[in-house]
Amino acid sequence: MKYILTHRDIMKKIIAFLILMPFAATADHVKTDKSLEIFEKLCASSKDPLIRSTNCKLAENQRKAMIISKAQAIQ
Repeated sequence: MKYILTHRDIMKKIIAFLILMPFAATADHVKTDKSLEIFEKLCASSKDPLIRSTNCKLAENQRKAMIISKAQAIQ
């Protein structure tokens, strides 16, 4: 059995496209990630050595993750 698109089906697809288009147009507007800056500030300002080392490790891991995500975005 062959499925034939009717005018109603075509109109549904056009309406769905028109409704979803504004969302797709603004989907790439993402705020910049400030987590690396926050971890670096916490690393520099922490008085407790354990908290400082944890925040410094988190900053380093975040730095590596950002490098990986930028490399994947380029590909």
